[in-house]
Amino acid sequence: MRLLTLELLAYGSFTERVLDLSGGKEGIHLIYGPNEAGKSVALRALTGFLFGIPPRTNDNFLHDNARLRVGAQILGSDGSTLYAVRRKGLKDTLLSQSGDPMPNAALETYLGEMTRDLFSTMFAMDHEVLVEGGKALVDGGGDIGQSLFAAGMGITGMRGMVESLEMEAGDLFKPTGKNPMINRLIQDFKTLKRDSMGKSLSSKDWISHDESMRSASKKKENVSRELLKLSSERNRLDRLLHAIPKIASLLDLRNEVGKMGEVHPLPPEFSKRRQEAQDMLHRAQSSEARLKKDLTKIHGDLSGISPERPLIKAQEEIRDLFLRSGSHKKAMADLPKRRADKHRSVDEAQAILKKIPESLL
Repeated sequence: MRLLTLELLAYGSFTERVLDLSGGKEGIHLIYGPNEAGKSVALRALTGFLFGIPPRTNDNFLHDNARLRVGAQILGSDGSTLYAVRRKGLKDTLLSQSGDPMPNAALETYLGEMTRDLFSTMFAMDHEVLVEGGKALVDGGGDIGQSLFAAGMGITGMRGMVESLEMEAGDLFKPTGKNPMINRLIQDFKTLKRDSMGKSLSSKDWISHDESMRSASKKKENVSRELLKLSSERNRLDRLLHAIPKIASLLDLRNEVGKMGEVHPLPPEFSKRRQEAQDMLHRAQSSEARLKKDLTKIHGDLSGISPERPLIKAQEEIRDLFLRSGSHKKAMADLPKRRADKHRSVDEAQAILKKIPESLL
């Protein structure tokens, strides 16, 4: 992986500052400046871009946490390039050039097995690490490469470790190079490496697949919304289909009610009164049928009766006696009252007589 540009968009004391690192035959650049010029800030910005800006940082004195931004363009070993912007946050901190969230896997493809700690010890050496490297040079006794590597990795006693590894390699590899176990492991490694390469994707392919997946997801969302809309419309039409016959029946009933003219509202007890009227009608119909039957019988009986002529001649007298019998019955009914009135009148007369002086009698 090679760094082409480092953009200090809003980080530390920098704003919209771009470092172009794409030139140079060997791709090696020397960045220098006086104390407090921002060299350490730029190194922390690069580390934050690659592995995320730490939750606690002292580089937010000019730009607050929400505005911290570091951009970079990197070149992979396969010739592919990636541009991204890192923001401070807990989720979706890697952004594309358009500002959309990018998965961290897009950047991890270029980093490989590199971690923040490994990057800091190997490629972000500060003054203290250089001092330790100088001590390792003095203690190492001549192998500068081993001493620098040990200093960068923070490893002491590098020479003894190398000698131990060489002895272990001597036990594993024979001079003829025909150790069957090692050869078999190497062959297995090559096979696994070919399988891994066949199953892996380049960053361009991964980004292409990711964009295709995002596009398909958007299409799926659009189709889902359209399906929901059509389903709602179908439900509405189904309700109308079931309601139309009932609506037609309702309109017919309203027309019939309109023909009836003004309809007076019925009282609340109408149902009870209607039931009582029906019961009375049923009883009256039963009584009528029974009376008709009795009347027929009476007519039959009358047809067999031959009244004597003297009674027919005396019908006026009989009617007069009948009417007089009514007066007699009324008089008999009034007789107790008349007697009581008589006794009361007698008592009142006697009381009046007692009040008259004897001289007047």
